[in-house]
Amino acid sequence: MMKLELFCLLLLAWGGKSVLVMEKPESEQLPSIKLKVTDKGLNFMKDAGLALAMKQVKGITLPDVSGKSSTPIGNVKYSLSGLKINSFTLGTSKITTEAPKTIRLILQNAFLQLNGNWRYKYLFISDHGSFDAKANGISVNLAISVGMDGLGKPSVKTGSCSSNIGSISLKVHGGASWLYNLILKAMNDNIKHSVQKQICPAITKAINNQAEKALSKLNVKIPFLRNLVVDASLTHVPLVTSQSIQLLAQGRCFPKNNPSIKFPFSPTVISVPPGTDQMTDVVIGEFLFETLGYSLWSENALDIWITNDMLPKKYQNVTADMFAAFIAGFSKFKGRPLQFRLNVTKPPKFNIGPGVIKATVELDFLTYVLLKNKTKLLAMNLHAVTKASGSLAVNSVKFTASVSSISATVSGKSSVVGKLPVTLLNFLLPGALRSYVIPAVNKKLQEGYPLPTITGVSYMTPKLQLVQGALVGSCDWKIST
Repeated sequence: MMKLELFCLLLLAWGGKSVLVMEKPESEQLPSIKLKVTDKGLNFMKDAGLALAMKQVKGITLPDVSGKSSTPIGNVKYSLSGLKINSFTLGTSKITTEAPKTIRLILQNAFLQLNGNWRYKYLFISDHGSFDAKANGISVNLAISVGMDGLGKPSVKTGSCSSNIGSISLKVHGGASWLYNLILKAMNDNIKHSVQKQICPAITKAINNQAEKALSKLNVKIPFLRNLVVDASLTHVPLVTSQSIQLLAQGRCFPKNNPSIKFPFSPTVISVPPGTDQMTDVVIGEFLFETLGYSLWSENALDIWITNDMLPKKYQNVTADMFAAFIAGFSKFKGRPLQFRLNVTKPPKFNIGPGVIKATVELDFLTYVLLKNKTKLLAMNLHAVTKASGSLAVNSVKFTASVSSISATVSGKSSVVGKLPVTLLNFLLPGALRSYVIPAVNKKLQEGYPLPTITGVSYMTPKLQLVQGALVGSCDWKIST
C-alpha cells in the first residue's frame, strides 16, 4: 500500500521535467511501458502536494534570527529564537513547465503565522520575552527537478528557489515590550529580510528529505505472482512535450532467481500514442505479456498436477474404470486411481488486437495410473493446441477479464492402453469447452485482480482498451476523505 506522500513525489518524479544530468546511461532496450502525465495530472499533483505540505508545515521550526539595527536611540542588537510556524494559508498557486526539463511551482499571496522568543541588548540594557508574528504577501518561486538514478528509479531534487515577504508584523509580550515595540518599527525591514532568507532553505530541506525518504522505499522491481518480478525501471529520463510528460519503462517479467534471463524475442516499438483528457494514461506493449508467459514456462510453473480440489466433486477420485468404458486398455488397471498432469510444452504466445487479446498454448495432457507399488505409470499422453480469445476490463478497484472463445485440437502422443479416440475427442471438445470450461474460467476471472492501493488517493473513471499490439489505460485521481 502506497502512502499519499510517496504518491505525490512519484507524480513529480514520473511526471516531471528534469534539469538533472542523467546519472545512468539510457537503456538500449526499447521500453514496453509508456506512462504519460498530462497538465491536468500535474495540477492534481500540485494541489495534492500543497495540501500535504500545509499539513506538514505546521510545527516547523525555523533557524534563529539575529542582527544589529540602527534606531533613533542608537544601535540595538536583537535576536529571535524558537521560531515555530503555527499556520500557513495559501493564496494562489500554479505549476508550469520549462524546457527542457523543469517543473516550477509558484505561490503568491500566502500568509504565515509564527511565534517565538525575542531578546535585545542596548548598551548595558537587555530584555527578553515572547512574540507572535504575521507575514503577509508571501511569494515563492521554486524549481523542482527530476531524473533517473543508477537503478532506474526516478529522482527528485529542488533547484533554484526565491521568496519574498510583502510585510511582517510582530506583537511582543513580556519584559519591557513597550520599548521593544518602539524599536521594532526601525528594525522591521531587517527582521523581514532575516525571516525571508529562511523560507527557501526550510522548503528545500523539507522537500529533499521527504523525497529521499519516500523514493528510497520505491521498488521498481515489483514481485508478481509467486516467483516472478515485473521490471518497471526507467529506460530513459522523462520525455517532455508542451502538453505532457512521458515516462518510458522496461516493462518485462523475469523469474526471481534468474533476472538476467535471455528472451528469444525483443520488444517492438510501441506506436500507439497515448491520447486522453485524463490525468494519466499508460500503454503496455505485448512484450510484457510475452515475457510473463515465457518466464512462467521457463520456471516450470506451467507444469501442473491436477489435484482433487481443482476438480468438480463428481470428477474427484477418478479411477481407471471410468476410462475403460471408451478406452479398453484401462480395464487391466481395474479400480486403480488415476492422476492427471497438464504440461505446457512451449512458451504461450499472446497477440493483442483491437478489443481482443488472444493466446495460443500448446500442452500435453498426461494421464497416470497409480499402481499398487505406489509408482506412477504414464498410461496416455494427449497433445493439444489451444487457442483462446478474450477481453480485459477495469473498474475503480480491480481488473477483470472474460473469455469469449476457446478452441482445441487434440492429437495422440503416446499410449500404453491402446488406440486413443482422438476423432471422438475432437468432436466432443467444442461442446464441452462452451458448456463447462468457458463458464468456469469466466467465473474465476470475474473475481478480478485488485488495483494497487494508494493511501489517501482513489481512482476516478479508469478506462481500459485493447488496441493493435498494446493495452491502453487511463484514469483520473482524487484525494480520499
